[in-house]
Amino acid sequence: MKKKITSLLTAAVMLLSLFIIPPGVALAADGTTWDGNAYEFTEELGTEADPYIIDTAGKLAYLAQRVNEGNSSYLSAYYSLTEDLDLSGYDWEPIGNGSFAGAIFKGYFDGNGHKITRMNVDITSGSFAGLFGATSGATIKNLSVFGNVKVVNSSAGWA
Repeated sequence: MKKKITSLLTAAVMLLSLFIIPPGVALAADGTTWDGNAYEFTEELGTEADPYIIDTAGKLAYLAQRVNEGNSSYLSAYYSLTEDLDLSGYDWEPIGNGSFAGAIFKGYFDGNGHKITRMNVDITSGSFAGLFGATSGATIKNLSVFGNVKVVNSSAGWA
């Protein structure tokens, strides 16, 4: 009788787990799926020897935010992508939006063979669209980007 109750409880727990996390749903509690927020880099210096580590979508958004503000500490720095990122759920603001002469990415971005997926850019006014919108003398390498870029009366940049 005790074995039968244990078996029934085990079966019930297994059955309930099917409703908690449906099959095919990936949980990204590590920040690789974007929550729409920007998060600061931690201890890196942004140099060739100690590049800023981008291991969450929020850190990629922080890069875009700082470059688009024209913050000179981030325009020409070194960046290293260390995780695949998912930008779904929110419209992406390009890194280097060209809103003024100082909002142009001039740094070094190494994707290390990683990919950025489900990026959505919807530009109905402005001049630049893509993951990187405005660059000058930048190095962007070892990166795959997948998503949608909708541009109306504008110019597209690095997708």
